[in-house]
Amino acid sequence: MLVGMLNPFDSDNLARLAGHGITAFALEAVPRTSRAQSLDVLSSQANIAGYKAVLLAAHHYPRFMPMLMTAAGFLGDWKGQLVCDDFAGYKACFEQGVTEIGRMAHARRKF
Repeated sequence: MLVGMLNPFDSDNLARLAGHGITAFALEAVPRTSRAQSLDVLSSQANIAGYKAVLLAAHHYPRFMPMLMTAAGFLGDWKGQLVCDDFAGYKACFEQGVTEIGRMAHARRKF
């Protein structure tokens, strides 16, 4: 049995696995339901990408960044534009002149 990211549209690879009698489950083909959430590789990879983005930003940030900090505490009196996913912690920043820039990936949450 093989479980992993298998690209289920690669028929040559699937034929090779079947030829060897291997039962394979492509995790990217698991439906996105609450019951199968622990197997949802799209959400888990997006979560990992989010952590990576924070680490990359911290690397380029000119000052020390504490481990525990609220969104408003981190941004302080900064003015500009912010791409975020409608996290409630940013609402105070938007009241102080920060412009929220949404992404299409999160537009569905606002309707």
